[in-house]
Amino acid sequence: MDETAARMPFDNDFTKLMKAADINNDQAPELYAINVGVFFNNPVHTLYLNDGGGLFNDVTGSHFPSSILTFLNDAEFRDFNRDGSLDLYLVNVMLGQPAQDFLLQGNNGFFSDASAGLPNRIGFDVSVAAADMDGDQDDDLFNSQGTGSLGRMSDRLYRNLHMPVGIGDALSAAPQTFFLEQNSPNPFNPQTTIRYQLPTASDVQLTIYNLRGQMVRMLVNQTQPSGWYRVTWNGKNDSGFQVASGVYFCRLTTENGFIATRKMMLLR
Repeated sequence: MDETAARMPFDNDFTKLMKAADINNDQAPELYAINVGVFFNNPVHTLYLNDGGGLFNDVTGSHFPSSILTFLNDAEFRDFNRDGSLDLYLVNVMLGQPAQDFLLQGNNGFFSDASAGLPNRIGFDVSVAAADMDGDQDDDLFNSQGTGSLGRMSDRLYRNLHMPVGIGDALSAAPQTFFLEQNSPNPFNPQTTIRYQLPTASDVQLTIYNLRGQMVRMLVNQTQPSGWYRVTWNGKNDSGFQVASGVYFCRLTTENGFIATRKMMLLR
């Protein structure tokens, strides 16, 4: 059944790309649309906030800086500065002219312009991908770029040297809060990565449960110092056997009473 009209405040914005991301950590993913509005006097991008029940509202004006007034090609939501809130990297072209990309720093769903942390370079950017390319527990960027000549590309790999927590701030301090990120990828097969952060040293348990509440795998059970952590679950139980497809839950528990749970989907 088509429920677009009942759930989405769509107004013909000529949407060219849609991304889903839980920007405010409420377990209800939002929708972010890149539009070709510069050609048709429509918004260049739109953020639809999920009310938790699958109803969406346009909150672009209150959640984004007004400086994003150009043609966007692609977007990537990642926690680049590992502060527990998703940030947003936007690939930008100025109507056929090379342009600087945008980095928007997230704060529980509200975004501010932190583009000063990017390399001082302009280009014809086409798409972007983010992943931990060098194994240092932060996400790096790979840009697919055009040179302005048909058929010629000039791709770039940007290593994350600690993108700013705040504009001009370095990422040298310890995390400020306990936090368990959503696993990535999700759904997954055969394995997924789970990240979490500890502001102080703590006894930590990171466990996987099935829908019946039965513990499937103990991933971490030890005292750890403050910092950022990454654990991979390979879809096996404590006995080393592959578990069945389905829904699982990852739970982080610390000695001070912090408990967080993330829902995961394993597809075989």
